[in-house]
Amino acid sequence: MKGLLITDRLHWHDNWSSHLGKTMDIRDSSYNLLIFGEKQPIEPLKSFLKKVPGNIYRLLELEPADEGSCEIMGDSGRCYRIR
Repeated sequence: MKGLLITDRLHWHDNWSSHLGKTMDIRDSSYNLLIFGEKQPIEPLKSFLKKVPGNIYRLLELEPADEGSCEIMGDSGRCYRIR
């Protein structure tokens, strides 16, 4: 699954997050990370991100993890690790 890590909150626009939330399958989130469902196609996300400066975000490849190997905890309490 993909994660969108917002690395520069100052230059990130809230309406971008709102748009993604309305149009994409967001499974989980945290303060600066949106986690997309496994079935979310990557092309619509990449197409949208062409409008966003590339230096303010990173796309991550994530997988579910148990608590012992948790690198990222979503707001839901689910654990993930970066592949």
